[in-house]
Amino acid sequence: MALVHSGVIENYIQRVTELSQSTQRIPTSAELEAIAGELGIEPEEIKAAQKQATDHFTRAQGYMRLGYWDDAIAELDDAIAFNPGESKFLLCSAEAHLGKWKHHHRAQDADQMHLRVRQCLSLDPGCEAALNLLGEFRRRQRSYFRTLMGGLIFAGAVLCGGGIYYFLQGGLPFVIEEKARLEDLQNTIQSQNDTIDQLIGEQKALRREFEAALNQQLQENRQSGDRLNKLYARFKYLEDKVKEYQNPPIVVPTPGPTSPPAQGNSSPPLVDGRKN
Repeated sequence: MALVHSGVIENYIQRVTELSQSTQRIPTSAELEAIAGELGIEPEEIKAAQKQATDHFTRAQGYMRLGYWDDAIAELDDAIAFNPGESKFLLCSAEAHLGKWKHHHRAQDADQMHLRVRQCLSLDPGCEAALNLLGEFRRRQRSYFRTLMGGLIFAGAVLCGGGIYYFLQGGLPFVIEEKARLEDLQNTIQSQNDTIDQLIGEQKALRREFEAALNQQLQENRQSGDRLNKLYARFKYLEDKVKEYQNPPIVVPTPGPTSPPAQGNSSPPLVDGRKN
């Protein structure tokens, strides 16, 4: 019986996560086996826990659609600890860290996003989705810096104006009022940006689900079409066989040679109505 929710398994997940972050790479099979051996975890327990990695991944996707980035990252860390070579887990973790960075703009979230992207690219060097994440981060980072600099310049102008007004009018209420108004404006803009980011994330998730459902439906339609064609061909074959047995070909007998008349029973010819 696997100790999936025991302290031993939690310790295993923590050790694997720390190793991955410290070495900036995906742990090897030998390293994972060494950690499991140190903690006294049997291979059967690891295999049983690996089967739950998909459940962690599914829950993480649900949290991401709702913007619960911390919960999503925790679920993905558990999934990656048991399947560190699964590129879709790493890519999803990078997306979750990027979503968290867009909300808080903290350096550690950006660092974790880059770590997961590098790990994903180490498994699939041509992964377009991972490269697109880097491109999106770069664009949003530049936009954030421009917005931040604009806010600082605006705040500086307001403070300078407020200082001049203070010296001219002998009071500070105007400066305080403008500063509070600026903070409210920045909070409103940030809230709107977060809402837009969340809607874009939900749109992308729905697009992926739609494409997956569409591909599955097309595959099922192709399989149904092949099945119908086979059934129709079999039906036509049986129909032709039934017709063949119901209407057998008519055999016309070939006429034989004509037999000559018998000589013993022949009567002599009559001459003038009398027999000779």
